[in-house]
Amino acid sequence: MFRRLIGKHKKDASASVTQSPASLSDLFRERGDERVGRNDYNGAVAMYDEALRHAPSDTTILLSRSIAHMESTPPNLHLALQDAVAATRYSPENWRAWMQRGEACLRVGDIQEAEEAMVKAEAFAQGLDKLFAKRNLATVRDQQKQIPPAAEPSAASTESAPPGALSQSTFSAPTQPSSSGGPSQSRDMRPSAPAQPTLGSAPAQPAPSSTLRKPTLPDTHARSTPQTPRPGTSKPAPLKCQDLY
Repeated sequence: MFRRLIGKHKKDASASVTQSPASLSDLFRERGDERVGRNDYNGAVAMYDEALRHAPSDTTILLSRSIAHMESTPPNLHLALQDAVAATRYSPENWRAWMQRGEACLRVGDIQEAEEAMVKAEAFAQGLDKLFAKRNLATVRDQQKQIPPAAEPSAASTESAPPGALSQSTFSAPTQPSSSGGPSQSRDMRPSAPAQPTLGSAPAQPAPSSTLRKPTLPDTHARSTPQTPRPGTSKPAPLKCQDLY
Protein backbone atom coordinates (compact mmCIF):
# COMPACT_ATOMS: atom_id res chain seq x y z
CA MET A 1 0.00 0.00 0.00
CA PHE A 2 2.81 2.37 0.85
CA ARG A 3 4.56 1.68 -2.48
CA ARG A 4 1.35 2.48 -4.37
CA LEU A 5 1.11 5.87 -2.68
CA ILE A 6 4.72 6.67 -3.59
CA GLY A 7 4.11 5.71 -7.22
CA LYS A 8 0.98 7.89 -7.39
CA HIS A 9 2.88 10.84 -5.91
CA LYS A 10 5.61 10.52 -8.56
CA LYS A 11 3.03 10.56 -11.36
CA ASP A 12 1.40 13.72 -9.99
CA ALA A 13 4.80 15.46 -9.70
CA SER A 14 5.79 14.62 -13.27
CA ALA A 15 2.44 15.85 -14.56
CA SER A 16 2.88 19.19 -12.77
CA VAL A 17 6.35 19.69 -14.26
CA THR A 18 5.30 18.88 -17.84
CA GLN A 19 3.09 21.74 -19.00
CA SER A 20 1.38 22.35 -22.31
CA PRO A 21 2.82 24.91 -24.78
CA ALA A 22 -0.23 27.13 -24.24
CA SER A 23 0.33 27.29 -20.50
CA LEU A 24 4.05 28.00 -21.00
CA SER A 25 3.33 30.84 -23.41
CA ASP A 26 0.88 32.33 -20.92
CA LEU A 27 3.43 31.97 -18.14
CA PHE A 28 6.20 33.82 -20.03
CA ARG A 29 3.73 36.39 -21.32
CA GLU A 30 2.70 37.22 -17.76
CA ARG A 31 6.34 37.53 -16.76
CA GLY A 32 6.91 39.87 -19.70
CA ASP A 33 3.91 41.98 -18.70
CA GLU A 34 5.29 42.23 -15.16
CA ARG A 35 8.60 43.55 -16.49
CA VAL A 36 6.79 46.08 -18.66
CA GLY A 37 5.04 47.32 -15.51
CA ARG A 38 8.51 47.88 -13.98
CA ASN A 39 9.72 49.63 -17.18
CA ASP A 40 12.17 46.76 -17.76
CA TYR A 41 11.53 46.55 -21.50
CA ASN A 42 14.72 44.68 -22.29
CA GLY A 43 13.78 41.97 -19.82
CA ALA A 44 10.24 41.95 -21.19
CA VAL A 45 11.58 41.26 -24.68
CA ALA A 46 13.42 38.19 -23.35
CA MET A 47 10.24 36.87 -21.72
CA TYR A 48 8.15 37.48 -24.85
CA ASP A 49 10.79 35.65 -26.89
CA GLU A 50 10.24 32.57 -24.74
CA ALA A 51 6.48 32.94 -24.96
CA LEU A 52 6.56 33.12 -28.76
CA ARG A 53 8.67 29.97 -28.91
CA HIS A 54 5.58 28.10 -27.69
CA ALA A 55 3.00 30.23 -29.54
CA PRO A 56 4.65 31.87 -32.58
CA SER A 57 1.37 33.11 -34.08
CA ASP A 58 -0.07 34.69 -30.93
CA THR A 59 -1.04 38.21 -31.99
CA THR A 60 -1.24 39.54 -28.44
CA ILE A 61 2.30 38.45 -27.61
CA LEU A 62 3.61 39.79 -30.93
CA LEU A 63 2.11 43.21 -30.24
CA SER A 64 3.44 43.20 -26.68
CA ARG A 65 6.94 42.41 -27.90
CA SER A 66 6.64 45.07 -30.62
CA ILE A 67 5.90 47.71 -27.99
CA ALA A 68 8.75 46.43 -25.81
CA HIS A 69 11.17 46.68 -28.74
CA MET A 70 10.13 50.31 -29.30
CA GLU A 71 10.67 51.22 -25.65
CA SER A 72 13.83 49.17 -25.07
CA THR A 73 17.30 50.66 -24.63
CA PRO A 74 18.32 51.31 -27.33
CA PRO A 75 15.04 51.20 -29.27
CA ASN A 76 14.93 48.45 -31.88
CA LEU A 77 12.47 49.85 -34.42
CA HIS A 78 13.39 47.25 -37.01
CA LEU A 79 12.21 44.33 -34.88
CA ALA A 80 9.25 46.32 -33.56
CA LEU A 81 8.03 46.84 -37.11
CA GLN A 82 8.56 43.18 -37.98
CA ASP A 83 6.41 42.04 -35.04
CA ALA A 84 3.66 44.50 -35.96
CA VAL A 85 3.67 43.37 -39.60
CA ALA A 86 3.53 39.72 -38.49
CA ALA A 87 0.55 40.54 -36.27
CA THR A 88 -1.34 42.10 -39.20
CA ARG A 89 -0.64 39.02 -41.31
CA TYR A 90 -1.86 36.58 -38.66
CA SER A 91 -4.89 38.78 -37.82
CA PRO A 92 -5.68 40.96 -40.86
CA GLU A 93 -8.78 42.47 -39.18
CA ASN A 94 -7.18 43.22 -35.82
CA TRP A 95 -7.33 46.98 -35.46
CA ARG A 96 -4.73 47.01 -32.68
CA ALA A 97 -2.26 45.25 -34.96
CA TRP A 98 -2.73 47.90 -37.65
CA MET A 99 -2.49 50.63 -35.02
CA GLN A 100 0.83 49.29 -33.75
CA ARG A 101 2.08 48.92 -37.32
CA GLY A 102 1.25 52.56 -38.00
CA GLU A 103 2.95 53.63 -34.77
CA ALA A 104 6.11 51.74 -35.73
CA CYS A 105 6.16 53.33 -39.20
CA LEU A 106 5.67 56.72 -37.60
CA ARG A 107 8.68 56.16 -35.33
CA VAL A 108 10.75 55.12 -38.35
CA GLY A 109 9.74 58.29 -40.23
CA ASP A 110 7.53 56.83 -42.96
CA ILE A 111 4.44 58.97 -42.42
CA GLN A 112 2.76 57.86 -45.64
CA GLU A 113 2.68 54.17 -44.71
CA ALA A 114 1.81 55.10 -41.13
CA GLU A 115 -1.29 56.87 -42.43
CA GLU A 116 -2.26 53.85 -44.54
CA ALA A 117 -2.01 51.58 -41.49
CA MET A 118 -4.02 54.01 -39.35
CA VAL A 119 -6.76 54.09 -42.00
CA LYS A 120 -7.11 50.31 -41.77
CA ALA A 121 -7.08 50.48 -37.98
CA GLU A 122 -10.00 52.91 -38.05
CA ALA A 123 -11.87 50.71 -40.52
CA PHE A 124 -11.63 47.60 -38.32
CA ALA A 125 -12.14 49.29 -34.95
CA GLN A 126 -15.55 49.33 -33.28
CA GLY A 127 -17.22 51.52 -30.67
CA LEU A 128 -14.91 53.63 -28.54
CA ASP A 129 -11.90 51.99 -30.16
CA LYS A 130 -12.95 53.58 -33.45
CA LEU A 131 -12.84 57.05 -31.89
CA PHE A 132 -9.36 56.32 -30.54
CA ALA A 133 -8.18 55.15 -33.98
CA LYS A 134 -9.73 58.17 -35.68
CA ARG A 135 -7.95 60.55 -33.30
CA ASN A 136 -4.59 58.91 -33.99
CA LEU A 137 -5.23 59.07 -37.73
CA ALA A 138 -5.92 62.80 -37.48
CA THR A 139 -2.65 63.29 -35.60
CA VAL A 140 -0.69 61.50 -38.31
CA ARG A 141 -2.32 63.57 -41.05
CA ASP A 142 -1.50 66.78 -39.21
CA GLN A 143 2.15 65.74 -39.07
CA GLN A 144 2.11 64.98 -42.78
CA LYS A 145 0.82 68.49 -43.56
CA GLN A 146 3.71 70.03 -41.63
CA ILE A 147 6.33 68.40 -43.86
CA PRO A 148 7.71 71.05 -46.27
CA PRO A 149 7.74 70.13 -49.98
CA ALA A 150 11.01 68.97 -51.45
CA ALA A 151 13.05 71.86 -52.87
CA GLU A 152 13.67 71.66 -56.62
CA PRO A 153 17.20 72.35 -57.94
CA SER A 154 17.67 75.87 -59.29
CA ALA A 155 18.20 76.45 -63.00
CA ALA A 156 21.54 78.19 -62.39
CA SER A 157 23.01 75.12 -60.69
CA THR A 158 22.01 72.81 -63.53
CA GLU A 159 23.47 74.98 -66.31
CA SER A 160 27.00 74.13 -67.41
CA ALA A 161 29.52 76.26 -69.21
CA PRO A 162 29.43 75.78 -73.04
CA PRO A 163 32.44 73.99 -74.55
CA GLY A 164 35.13 76.22 -75.90
CA ALA A 165 34.11 79.13 -73.73
CA LEU A 166 37.73 80.00 -72.95
CA SER A 167 39.43 82.17 -75.52
CA GLN A 168 42.27 80.61 -77.45
CA SER A 169 44.25 83.84 -77.10
CA THR A 170 45.16 82.83 -73.57
CA PHE A 171 47.02 79.77 -74.80
CA SER A 172 48.83 81.02 -77.96
CA ALA A 173 51.13 83.91 -78.64
CA PRO A 174 49.71 86.72 -80.79
CA THR A 175 50.73 86.77 -84.45
CA GLN A 176 51.37 89.82 -86.61
CA PRO A 177 50.40 90.02 -90.25
CA SER A 178 53.28 89.90 -92.72
CA SER A 179 53.79 92.22 -95.60
CA SER A 180 52.64 89.51 -98.05
CA GLY A 181 49.24 89.38 -96.40
CA GLY A 182 49.63 85.97 -94.69
CA PRO A 183 50.21 85.40 -91.02
CA SER A 184 53.82 85.58 -90.01
CA GLN A 185 55.58 83.27 -87.60
CA SER A 186 55.07 83.88 -83.91
CA ARG A 187 57.49 86.24 -82.25
CA ASP A 188 60.51 84.64 -80.63
CA MET A 189 59.89 84.91 -76.89
CA ARG A 190 63.43 83.90 -75.87
CA PRO A 191 65.29 86.53 -73.84
CA SER A 192 67.93 88.45 -75.78
CA ALA A 193 71.56 88.55 -74.71
CA PRO A 194 72.49 91.44 -72.44
CA ALA A 195 74.11 94.42 -74.22
CA GLN A 196 77.90 94.62 -73.90
CA PRO A 197 79.19 97.84 -72.41
CA THR A 198 81.18 100.05 -74.80
CA LEU A 199 84.41 101.87 -74.03
CA GLY A 200 83.92 105.08 -72.18
CA SER A 201 80.44 104.29 -71.10
CA ALA A 202 79.41 103.63 -67.54
CA PRO A 203 78.57 100.05 -66.63
CA ALA A 204 74.93 99.24 -66.47
CA GLN A 205 73.48 99.45 -62.98
CA PRO A 206 71.53 96.40 -61.74
CA ALA A 207 67.86 96.74 -61.19
CA PRO A 208 66.73 97.61 -57.68
CA SER A 209 66.36 94.61 -55.45
CA SER A 210 62.84 95.63 -54.52
CA THR A 211 61.63 94.86 -58.03
CA LEU A 212 63.17 91.40 -58.19
CA ARG A 213 60.80 88.54 -57.45
CA LYS A 214 61.68 85.00 -56.67
CA PRO A 215 59.99 82.63 -59.07
CA THR A 216 57.35 80.46 -57.48
CA LEU A 217 57.93 76.77 -58.01
CA PRO A 218 54.98 74.42 -58.28
CA ASP A 219 54.36 72.27 -55.23
CA THR A 220 55.00 68.75 -56.45
CA HIS A 221 54.01 67.28 -53.09
CA ALA A 222 50.53 68.75 -53.07
CA ARG A 223 47.78 66.19 -53.41
CA SER A 224 44.63 66.86 -55.28
CA THR A 225 41.58 66.17 -53.13
CA PRO A 226 38.18 65.47 -54.69
CA GLN A 227 35.62 68.16 -54.21
CA THR A 228 32.82 67.20 -51.88
CA PRO A 229 29.38 68.79 -51.97
CA ARG A 230 28.70 71.40 -49.39
CA PRO A 231 26.67 70.26 -46.41
CA GLY A 232 22.98 70.87 -46.84
CA THR A 233 23.00 70.70 -50.62
CA SER A 234 21.57 67.17 -50.73
CA LYS A 235 19.49 65.14 -48.26
CA PRO A 236 19.37 61.35 -48.01
CA ALA A 237 16.20 59.63 -49.10
CA PRO A 238 13.76 59.06 -46.22
CA LEU A 239 13.61 55.55 -44.81
CA LYS A 240 10.67 53.43 -45.92
CA CYS A 241 8.96 50.84 -43.75
CA GLN A 242 8.97 48.39 -46.64
CA ASP A 243 12.77 48.38 -46.49
CA LEU A 244 12.66 46.93 -42.97
CA TYR A 245 10.39 43.92 -43.37
